[in-house]
Amino acid sequence: MPDSVRRSKFERILTFTIDFETAKRYRKANKMPHQFRRAAWTDLTVEVYL
Repeated sequence: MPDSVRRSKFERILTFTIDFETAKRYRKANKMPHQFRRAAWTDLTVEVYL
């Protein structure tokens, strides 16, 4: 987490991870291109602050 966020008055309200299967389903549901490789994927951790 960046220092600017850590020192601020914001509070983390949600954390979740987007894994390969979730991203794959999203791309399929939204008719996005199929150039999508598991070997190139790195899970994405999302932190939401309020």
